[in-house]
Amino acid sequence: MRSYRALVVFQIKGLLREPLSLFFNLIFPSFFLQFIVFMSTAFTPAGTPVGFVVSSVFTGMLGLVLGQLSLNTLPVATSAMREQGILRRFKASPMAPSTWIAAQISAYFIMALASAGLMLLTASVSYELEPPAHVGALLLAFTVSAGAFLSFGYLIASLAKNPRTSMIAGQLLYMVMMFLSGVFVPVTSLPDSLQTFVQLLPMTHVIELLQAVWFDRGWPLTATGALLVTSVVSGTIAVRSFRWD
Repeated sequence: MRSYRALVVFQIKGLLREPLSLFFNLIFPSFFLQFIVFMSTAFTPAGTPVGFVVSSVFTGMLGLVLGQLSLNTLPVATSAMREQGILRRFKASPMAPSTWIAAQISAYFIMALASAGLMLLTASVSYELEPPAHVGALLLAFTVSAGAFLSFGYLIASLAKNPRTSMIAGQLLYMVMMFLSGVFVPVTSLPDSLQTFVQLLPMTHVIELLQAVWFDRGWPLTATGALLVTSVVSGTIAVRSFRWD
């Protein structure tokens, strides 16, 4: 347990030492939130409550934060550590790959919570953000979403041969999910063929779950099940295919 905590601290320090990673994962989402709110309110029909618009944008941004960390940061950072020989130093230790993966996912989850908290502060101060119906349920939904997304990101990190491959795969998946998973455009407005396709994307279920819980629409069992399956399958494959070098 002590080694696990030490690894979590090690990973967090690594994230904080990278200025670009710190900016895009922690600070930039709050600025992007304000831009999206501005654009959304400009094109929203008159009479729509501002609080509803801000809350919808906020839940979508939570999905983007998880996507950024899971697809653009974690795979590249892990591949880079493997290429630089950092992971090889731990190979001779008795530590299991699952311990390393769990510690790294925990560190990125803490970063996601920090980014979400900063966005929440920004939205609360700058706009009429409608509070979630149940804070505890929202935290649970965010945890389930983070577990699925970070496990999926680690699957990419375990399978990619080098940082370049990780970057290309992560960015491609991130862009597809950002525009098709309901962050900016409702999934129901997409063509039927695309609506079927996007059910394969983790972010689709993340957005559905977070918005349903935030607006007290009940707990979507299908989305929750899909995210839990993603966590188990991605995590299992990631552990079995993990390479120290």
